[in-house]
Amino acid sequence: MSTAPAPSPPAGHVRELHPTGIFAAVGRFDYRFRRWLPIIGLAIVIGINAWAATSGGTLIQGGWVIDGSEEQRAAALIADRFGSEATTMLVVYEDPVSWGYGAEIAAKISSELFSWLDAPVERVAATDTFVAYQPQVEDFILPQPSHVRKALDKVTRF
Repeated sequence: MSTAPAPSPPAGHVRELHPTGIFAAVGRFDYRFRRWLPIIGLAIVIGINAWAATSGGTLIQGGWVIDGSEEQRAAALIADRFGSEATTMLVVYEDPVSWGYGAEIAAKISSELFSWLDAPVERVAATDTFVAYQPQVEDFILPQPSHVRKALDKVTRF
């Protein structure tokens, strides 16, 4: 085995023995209390769940719901305005149909409100291309009132 000394760092390279800054401080804190932090986190989660249960909340799939909260008032307002009977849903947006935010909205509606829907959620969106600056091509790419009308007819015939 060779006893040659370790290679020295390149000239001009300075390695700090004790890094400074906020991330270094957080890292040192995490390392120093690495055994206590998971226990403290678990205690906080259990405490929050116990508090929600004792304050009259009910656990649903989305988390704790407390009667009389703003969320519950909003849900009641939506039920009063739109009713809770079965319905249809049409999501219209100008992003591309394949990777637009409307896909997430439609998926959320489908998963959360499936039992209230009479038909699948229909989406009207731009085609999967870049938007051109030429007016006739732009009208073809972006959703138009005729596209919305066609999708609405399809949903209502279901």
